[in-house]
Amino acid sequence: MFLYFLKASEMTETVVFALRKKTNQISFLHVFHHSVMVLLVYFAGNTELTRAVYFPFILNSCVHVVMYSYYLAAAVLSKEIVAKLTPVKQLITILQMVQFFFIMLHTVVVRLYFQCQFNHDVFLFIFFISVGVMFYLFYDFYKKTYLKSDKSLKQKKVK
Repeated sequence: MFLYFLKASEMTETVVFALRKKTNQISFLHVFHHSVMVLLVYFAGNTELTRAVYFPFILNSCVHVVMYSYYLAAAVLSKEIVAKLTPVKQLITILQMVQFFFIMLHTVVVRLYFQCQFNHDVFLFIFFISVGVMFYLFYDFYKKTYLKSDKSLKQKKVK
């Protein structure tokens, strides 16, 4: 139940973005990730696999601690220091993708280890696909945000 409320509270970030009129930060990736996590935690809590599927949500919460720590630092530190921390944003995105890889791996291990009933198989399949979609969306964000800027830097150096 605690994890459910924790993940639901993370959706308040979207409300804060909307109230601050930072709609550019409310992307499909953002809404999909937070919405799906709330649903997955809810359904995970209602299966007999509850203990087996805590790992992904705890891992995700740890990644959020790192991410929100960066946001806090960016909010309170001077612009000069924050500018030096810009590579950290890229590392956080990489950390998120690594997290999703391990969550998908964990889901496969849970499926192989437990002799699942049909409803558990369905949940694990939906869980795996949802995390796979999140991995893809984060990778797409990474590509557009960081690889594109790397290419433009290389092109500027050539000129």
